[in-house]
Parts: sequence; structure tokens; C-alpha cells
Amino acid sequence: MKFDKITRETVNRFVDKIVVYEGNKVEIHYKFNIGN
Repeated sequence: MKFDKITRETVNRFVDKIVVYEGNKVEIHYKFNIGN
């Protein structure tokens, strides 16, 4: 998956943190504060 400039900005805005476990399990924590 390619992360270009727009994708990185979107991740920084809406995602609090991304946790990657062994075995390629990915856990994404969203911020949910759309108003900011």
C-alpha cells in the first residue's frame, strides 16, 4: 500500500495511533473528533 501526501495527512487527521502486532495484525485507533 502506497502512502502519498494526501493519505498521510488523512491518517494524521483521523487516526490516533496504529498498532502493528506480530503476524501482521494491525489495530487502528480513530480519533472521531471530526469537528476539529
